Amino acid sequence: MIGLQQNSAPAACLITVNGKSIEDFHDYIRDVTVHLKRGASATATILLDTFRDERGQWSVQDSGKFHPWDEIMISAVFAQHSEEEVMRGVIRELRVEYPQDMSGAQVTIEVQDDLIKLDREQLHAVLSSEGNEKTDGQIARELADEVGLQHEMFEEGLTAGALHIDSTPIRLLRQRAEANGFELYTRKGMLYFGSPQLSAVPQKTILVYAGPTTNCTQFSIQNDGHKPDQVRMTREPKNQQEKSFPAPVFQPEQHLLGRHALTSEGRDLLPFTWTLDRPLAASQAEAESRAQAKANENQFKIKATGQLDGTLYGHVLWPYRPVEIDGVGNTYGGVYYVDEVTHNFTASGYLQHFTVIRNATN
Repeated sequence: MIGLQQNSAPAACLITVNGKSIEDFHDYIRDVTVHLKRGASATATILLDTFRDERGQWSVQDSGKFHPWDEIMISAVFAQHSEEEVMRGVIRELRVEYPQDMSGAQVTIEVQDDLIKLDREQLHAVLSSEGNEKTDGQIARELADEVGLQHEMFEEGLTAGALHIDSTPIRLLRQRAEANGFELYTRKGMLYFGSPQLSAVPQKTILVYAGPTTNCTQFSIQNDGHKPDQVRMTREPKNQQEKSFPAPVFQPEQHLLGRHALTSEGRDLLPFTWTLDRPLAASQAEAESRAQAKANENQFKIKATGQLDGTLYGHVLWPYRPVEIDGVGNTYGGVYYVDEVTHNFTASGYLQHFTVIRNATN
C-alpha cells in the first residue's frame, strides 16, 4: 500500500489484479492516478519502478503478473481498514522504459473502466425497426448483456423507430445517452444508463475553513454569467402554414441545487437564448429531448474546483453524485453536483482534485 506520512492513520491505495492483491509490488509503486469525469470513461495510470536482478530478470515486467486485459481494481483504504473502491476495469496498455541510467527504468500501466468491453467489436445490425420498436433502455441492456456487464439502473428513455448500429456499442450508447439527456457510466462493475441524480443523498460534506475538521485545502469558484438561459430549436417547416410558427423554446427543468435558479432574467437584458439545429433524421421526441438536455446542462453556470486531503475526508468522492460544501458563505455554500475527480496516491499523500457544478445559489 502507498501510505501517507503526515497522519497517524494515513489513507492507502490497494490494487488487485484478477482478484488478487499485488502487495508484493507495493514497494515499486511510485504513483497511482485515477481520473473520473462525467461523460467519459474512467481511466487510471499506475507508475512502477522496476529493477533487474543478477539473473537479468526484471522485477515487474518479467513477473508474469501484468498483462493487457487483466481485470484490475483500485481502492482507497482508510482508518480502521475501511475500504472504498475508486475504480475497476482492465489493463489497456503497458509501457516499459529503459533509460540510459538503469535505475530510472519504469513500467507504466494504463487502465480503463469496464466500458472498454463495449468498445471492442464493430457491429453491423438492426437494433430497432418499425413494428419491432425498442426503447433505448432495452437496447442498452441487450448490448450490455452481450459483453457480460451487469445493470445498476436503466431508464427506458426514447423509443427508437428504425435504429441500426454501424460502430462499436459504446459509441452508439453515448449517442443515445446524449439524445435522452442521460448519463452513462460504470461503477463497481455495474452499468448506469439514466437521468442525472441531482436529488440523490449527498456524499460526505466537504469542509472549507472548518478548523481542525477542515478536509478541503484549496477551493475556488467561477460564476459564469455568459451561459444561455434557454434553448431554441430550429426546424424546417413542412408547409407554408408552418413558416409562421415560432420555434419552440426550452427552459431548464432539472432539480435545483439551491433556492435561486441561475438566470440573467430581470436585469434589463434581451433573452439569452442558444439555438440548436434539429438533428437530421431525428424524431420530434428526440429533437425535443436533446434541446431540453442542453438547456439543463447550460444552467450549470457555477463551476468550482478544489483539493481534498483524502485521509482527512475519509471517503472516495464520486462524480455523478451531489455533495455539500460548507464554509464558503451563504451564497455559494450548499449542494453541488460532482463533475470530475482525479485521485492521486503517492508516498507523500492521497489527494482528490475535484470539479463541481451548480445550477442555483442560496
